[in-house]
Amino acid sequence: MERRAAGLPWSEHHQAPTRQPRRPVEARELSAPPSDPLYELRKQLRLEYIARIAPRPEDVRTFLEGQVPPFGTKEARFVEIETVDDFLAFDSARRYALTGDVPPQVAGSFDLQPSPDTPPHDSEWLRCANFVIRRGGLRKGVAHA
Repeated sequence: MERRAAGLPWSEHHQAPTRQPRRPVEARELSAPPSDPLYELRKQLRLEYIARIAPRPEDVRTFLEGQVPPFGTKEARFVEIETVDDFLAFDSARRYALTGDVPPQVAGSFDLQPSPDTPPHDSEWLRCANFVIRRGGLRKGVAHA
């Protein structure tokens, strides 16, 4: 029987080491998450994209100033659209004319009125109902000489 006991795989060297006592949790400041340059670049590009697709009224006014001569009138069907920024500004002006909700930054210099009975604006960029852009805007209380 002793011979059989010697062949068993148990011995004092096969035992797990005894565990050390647990250390108490130490309070310390959390470190900031690691910076990911690609994430930061994507975040910046997204902000630039959002700012670009929704032009500010000042950008629309600047676009219209380049299209309509001083004290002049121009129909939207004759407006030249050359760049994406031109298209976005034109589309904003078109929406202003359709809704009649023209921001003060644009209304101070331009009057935008729908003109549904005239031929539409038709370009490589879009086809839409025509509207009239009058330079001078709605200057209330200002006498014209």
